[in-house]
Amino acid sequence: MKSKHLHTDILIVGSGLAGLSFAINIANKLPNSKVLIITKNDILESNSRYAQGGIALSKNNSNSIQKHIDDTIIAGDYHNDKKIVEMVVHHSTEQLTKLEKLGINFDKNITGNYNKVKEGGHSQQRIFHTKDATGLHIQEVLINKVKSLPNIEIITFQQVIDLEINDNNKLNSINVLNLKNKSTYQIYSQVFYLATGGIGQIFKNTTNPPIATGDGIAMAIRANIETQDIEFVQFHPTALFDENENPNFLISEAVRGAGAKLINHKSKYFMEKYHPLKELAPRDIVSRAIKTEIDNSQSQFLYLDCRNINKDFLINNFPNIYNKCLSKNINISKDLIPIVPVAHYLCGGIKVNKHSQTKIPNLFIGGESACTGLHGANRLASNSLLEAIVFSENASEFISNNFNELNNKLNTEINTESNNIIINQYSYLNLTSIQIELINNLKRRIKEEFSNNLGILKSNQSIENTKNSLIEIEKIITNNFLKNQINEDLLDLKNMLTVCFEILKASKNRTTNCGVFYNIDNVN
Repeated sequence: MKSKHLHTDILIVGSGLAGLSFAINIANKLPNSKVLIITKNDILESNSRYAQGGIALSKNNSNSIQKHIDDTIIAGDYHNDKKIVEMVVHHSTEQLTKLEKLGINFDKNITGNYNKVKEGGHSQQRIFHTKDATGLHIQEVLINKVKSLPNIEIITFQQVIDLEINDNNKLNSINVLNLKNKSTYQIYSQVFYLATGGIGQIFKNTTNPPIATGDGIAMAIRANIETQDIEFVQFHPTALFDENENPNFLISEAVRGAGAKLINHKSKYFMEKYHPLKELAPRDIVSRAIKTEIDNSQSQFLYLDCRNINKDFLINNFPNIYNKCLSKNINISKDLIPIVPVAHYLCGGIKVNKHSQTKIPNLFIGGESACTGLHGANRLASNSLLEAIVFSENASEFISNNFNELNNKLNTEINTESNNIIINQYSYLNLTSIQIELINNLKRRIKEEFSNNLGILKSNQSIENTKNSLIEIEKIITNNFLKNQINEDLLDLKNMLTVCFEILKASKNRTTNCGVFYNIDNVN
């Protein structure tokens, strides 16, 4: 089929914090370059907008910096890249000024000092926030900034399909499905920056939005680009229990930082049995503790108790959480909040260096899609926003200094005077009702398999059972759809399956428990 192509200097896929902050940095450093951002949904929809807690920033003194480094490594179960941790934390000291210059306003108390909070795994109050909607606030500020820059163009509702890598180990183009008119086309660029977010939708319950199907990670895997630590999927301990809601609403860790307690069905506080930091232990420990208590009580959820916290404090500091619960007839100043751990954050991803660069020289990965080495086997709360900002700066600095070397010289490789390029491999498929039902059933099956067998607790048998189920699902897809058929729902399914196989392989190869990865057969 014939399809139009686009040509830009720098292509960014994704509009979360990593993609937007990179866009601002690179557009300023290379003001004569054309920067194109494409998104799968509206520009505001990303994992970043759902980040309630805040961003971890350290004071510019050796004690504060060292404690942040130590907390990150302890939370990561010593699986982190120490040099990367040190680099990110040292850079964190300058981020407050930069973020405020962009127009981001962090909460302050009546004395004018920052109203910092403490979250799980942190030894100090270092979380800067805007109420309980920090991610949304930062996202909105960055979107306005991006829209003000003349060399940035934004195209929404575009779904990436696959990478086209040439014989010189450079990325030539990305194949894209236009979700508005259902056409496929190619975007040629000198440099590519993928920030497509996480993989939460492979699980039944997740805080991630519906678009989080691991698209960028799946594309890279199919292009034989190496992953790292992809078996480390972090579950957030406290999401509001609601079987009919997807994504699950997050009850920020900052609520526990303010004094909320976990309570079981026997009305007993229990975290002291699992860790001396109790409710503020690292997320992997709290999630496993809740999972154990749920299984012991044969229930679906436990409770978070905020009744010891002043009502006005709850309303002023957690207005979104307060109002959301109230909409479910839960007054958190009087009632227990039903909570459950849910899939939240991928600690690993596509392997990158300190510049966010992959083994493909002109391909860079940012945000949750990347494995930088910062998080190790378990992310320290509120380090993800910091990682996105620091690595987007690193990438833009490196790319601007080396743009000529990264340049693909595409004008000599394609006919830029032509508006049409032959793309033989894709044919858009208008799904029948039977095909829609089949795809939805396969998605549900993947979610059930990963939630039940590769969630917080795993076993050798559950890993093997999941492998057999995924092989069967793959056969069903092959038998019912042609390889070149393209549809947005089918693409999501295939990307989910690709990511699942990669996580399964890494899980099978891991013979020791570490951080969020816990196989009951590995326990001595």
